[in-house]
Amino acid sequence: MENGVAKLFGQIQRFVLINLTGLTDRVVGLLGGIDLLIITYFNKTVGQTEDPEIILEQSIIEMQEDLIQLRQAVTRASATQKRIHLQYNQVQSGANSAHEMATILKAQLDEQTALVDNLNRQLIALDITLDSF
Repeated sequence: MENGVAKLFGQIQRFVLINLTGLTDRVVGLLGGIDLLIITYFNKTVGQTEDPEIILEQSIIEMQEDLIQLRQAVTRASATQKRIHLQYNQVQSGANSAHEMATILKAQLDEQTALVDNLNRQLIALDITLDSF
């Protein structure tokens, strides 16, 4: 019906343009304003007379759609949380392995350092012994 009102005013505007050459600009501007005023009033009147049951049903439909979107968002968030937890566990496991390897390597380095120190002491002792001859 809104479209019909707009169509009617379009026809009136064309009629005025054809028959009132001298006043065309003023009349078109006036009719354009009246056109908008009538359409706005019509929309407001129709909006006020809507059936509350229809409004309630539409609200329920919108809430159900929102609930579906919310459930999907929760599912995505849960999947993301599980993926992040799995990644954390993998990184933690790698860090633990690296720490264990570092501990083993340090022990081996300490052992090698002790052997080198012992060899140096033996060389010094041997050198002193050779010098005394």
